[in-house]
Amino acid sequence: MKINLCLVLFSIVVYIVCSMDILMIRREDLEDTTSEDYTLLHLDNIQSVTICGIQCSRDLACVSFFYNKHSEVCQTKSVQFQPYSYVELEYGNSYYTLHQENCPVDFVRNRKYDLCYKPFLNIVYNVDEAYSNCENDGYVIARAKTDDAYRHICDQLMVTDDGYGEYIIDGKENISMNGDWWFSNGEQMLAFIWGPDEPIIESDFYYVHLHMEDGKCEMQTTLYTYDYYYICQVV
Repeated sequence: MKINLCLVLFSIVVYIVCSMDILMIRREDLEDTTSEDYTLLHLDNIQSVTICGIQCSRDLACVSFFYNKHSEVCQTKSVQFQPYSYVELEYGNSYYTLHQENCPVDFVRNRKYDLCYKPFLNIVYNVDEAYSNCENDGYVIARAKTDDAYRHICDQLMVTDDGYGEYIIDGKENISMNGDWWFSNGEQMLAFIWGPDEPIIESDFYYVHLHMEDGKCEMQTTLYTYDYYYICQVV
């Protein structure tokens, strides 16, 4: 079920939310579930799902929320939970994700970092295959401008997969230019969340991925050929 917040808001809030064209999309595959992880706000005595949605829409970091029609509890979240995420039973809960125009409904929309992206769990066997898969669908391989934006993507990966995996993102080292890192669009890469002893400065390690293991997420340098997942982004 989709609810356009523009239809249910009043006064000045109508203009603010309508101008962003925010939609709440009910996720029936996560009915009667909850999670205490990645909570932005826990609000009691919220009398309708619409009011809960408004609270989420006001926070640029919010990408989803749980609402319980019986207890009138609203929990806004910084990640988008998936059917295979670790969640608990909570009868009466409904789960909604927030979306905007030009961001596909199965992508994660984070307005704080201006990101619209999706982790893909089908395996590719080299870096170029990941880039090509995104480009063939009209997207780009994921890139971000700040350390915090990459940390948000890491949080999303924690609830997307089982906490393990290697995800190709945009970035290539140019050894001839002092070892600087560059995006595929020619912009210099300035934000990093490297793991220990990274980056590795060797001729075989030109690319970058997000490494997930034991509840941790960090950047590591990447061999051209390996078994990877990847993340596509709308720009």
